[in-house]
Amino acid sequence: MDRDTLHVPDVDRSVVVYSAPPGTHEAESLALLRVLGTQDLAAEEPPVSGSPQA
Repeated sequence: MDRDTLHVPDVDRSVVVYSAPPGTHEAESLALLRVLGTQDLAAEEPPVSGSPQA
């Protein structure tokens, strides 16, 4: 896996980019990280009593 770091001195920040060759285990792990945290894990509210079910 490769890591590149870009330092942005005007705002005292750094940007870190990870990459891996396609088809490797590392590339699959990075692809998983790309989608983790994008899911809405909030529980759905139960229907109000007496309202029609969809």
